[in-house]
Amino acid sequence: MSAAPAVPAVPLPAPPARPARPALRALPRTAPRGRLGVLWLVVTGVAMAGGPWALAAWLALGSAVAVLAVTRSWPGRTRPAPAGALVAALGAPLAAAAGTPAFAAVVCAALALAVLPRRARIGAALRAALRRRAAEPRERAAVVGIELVAAGLGAGALVLTERMSVTAAAALLALVCCYDASRYLVGTGAPAAWEGEVAGIAAVGSAALALAVLQPSPLSGGYPWLLGALVAFGGLAGRPMSNLLAAPDPDAPSPAVPGALRRLDTLLVVAPAWLLVAAVARF
Repeated sequence: MSAAPAVPAVPLPAPPARPARPALRALPRTAPRGRLGVLWLVVTGVAMAGGPWALAAWLALGSAVAVLAVTRSWPGRTRPAPAGALVAALGAPLAAAAGTPAFAAVVCAALALAVLPRRARIGAALRAALRRRAAEPRERAAVVGIELVAAGLGAGALVLTERMSVTAAAALLALVCCYDASRYLVGTGAPAAWEGEVAGIAAVGSAALALAVLQPSPLSGGYPWLLGALVAFGGLAGRPMSNLLAAPDPDAPSPAVPGALRRLDTLLVVAPAWLLVAAVARF
């Protein structure tokens, strides 16, 4: 028998090469860190427990740091005059610890120092804002000088509220911290800026519900809900104000706001409004 013809060997296809694994590397930390905010809350709570003078000294220090940080972030020739702002930042909280007349006198003096030297520039800046036109840097600096006075006004209003009722001041501080913490934790890295604001409002609503259930004296009836509404509105309005204070360029996409100012931006609006409510309700 003849041998069968040999079948040529067909080479098998080589297995596909595995893609090389990328080298391991540490990813940048993008998680929010609120250590300074927690520290500020703890120190403020301890100062509030120490009485009006302790709270006034702590808030005066924080307001002065915020004013100096904002004024230094502006260019030299367009830098807002810090005289009235420093008088309000340092004097308003300490005067509030002494009483309402001293607080009113310091606030009037601070506004006079901020307004009188720059009447024309302030008027031009306000007219430009009403017409939706860009104001000159010096005109905006004049308006910023007035808004910086509000930092001391908000701090002093919190001290006066504590003189009337420790419970009302503690509830205000607690709801403000709930709003700021929720907005920061949810809003950091969120695709849309409104997500942090919604989270803050939801946190304030939950805290106001707890106050409405507990009914701590003198916050009875609808006062917890009124405080929650004021904090929600103040949080929405305070952040744009702090962005304006810290950004010489109104078209800046992400202004670098000093941390000391971020601690006070919600109180700029809420504390004076809540002080009026406490005065009318006679807490």
